[in-house]
Amino acid sequence: MHDAVMAAFLVDARRIGDYLSSVFAQQTDFFDDTTKDKSRMEIYARMAAIGRQCGYNPDAISAKLSLEGVHGNGGLGDVTQMHKWSVKYHRGRDVHVTPTVFINGLEANDVSSGWTSDVWMAKLELMVA
Repeated sequence: MHDAVMAAFLVDARRIGDYLSSVFAQQTDFFDDTTKDKSRMEIYARMAAIGRQCGYNPDAISAKLSLEGVHGNGGLGDVTQMHKWSVKYHRGRDVHVTPTVFINGLEANDVSSGWTSDVWMAKLELMVA
């Protein structure tokens, strides 16, 4: 799922908020009990299809998630590079547990993995206004 979110961001960063909202609304489709028999590529296809709901071209997301030409542990090109930068950033801040969230560079200790989108919007509303 992280790969697909990063792929969507690389395709069109302006739509990423809508994409994340759509993924969040359908999160139960990606819980372990639902995906335990799915392949990586099946999950990628489902994540790309969600992009259509937000104005993305699903084929553009799928292209970023293509494993064609990958040899060994080479990864997904720029999607993998984003992962590496993100991990490096967070390790440098001693983040080893989720959810650890930084907003404008400051750790938000009150964030919970059980938050609904409404709770998130209330948290971020003052910063976006």
